[in-house]
Amino acid sequence: SYPAEISGTEVLNTVSRGNYYYVLTDTRLNAYSGGGKEIFSYSHGFENPVLKTSKTRAMVFSQGGNEAYIYNLAELKNTVSTEKEIITANISDSGVYALVTRSDSYASVVSVYNKNDKLIYEWYSSEDTVNNVAISPNGKKIAVSAFNATSGDYNAKVCVLTFDSATPE
Repeated sequence: SYPAEISGTEVLNTVSRGNYYYVLTDTRLNAYSGGGKEIFSYSHGFENPVLKTSKTRAMVFSQGGNEAYIYNLAELKNTVSTEKEIITANISDSGVYALVTRSDSYASVVSVYNKNDKLIYEWYSSEDTVNNVAISPNGKKIAVSAFNATSGDYNAKVCVLTFDSATPE
């Protein structure tokens, strides 16, 4: 409801986070205060950008691409590059983030990193394509939804995983 100069041709997503909000366009990620003042504006350059947010951070990644950017309200914190295409990703309130990528040997791989970008867990899905990942606010568990199709039957499941086992809870 505030007048704001938006860069790009299309607004793809907006997320309200209490005192501020994010606006993702086809060319930029902008953050605004609750009063409509621009906090930051970053160009992402992604063809298929997707925005995921937590209380303190925002992640923009290129679905089908190989990069993700992580921001806080002050700056670009990190640029993450992957070897394989990103299917989806997410970020938690604690700064832990997960990237779901394609794989040569598996249907998909979920890689979880701490806020210092250290890999803390990987989960390989041999038959099912992971299409969504959620991280607990404290960053200690993930939930993944996955699907496959066999002989015309569609199968979907949700798995909750802790970082000490590949077997879902």
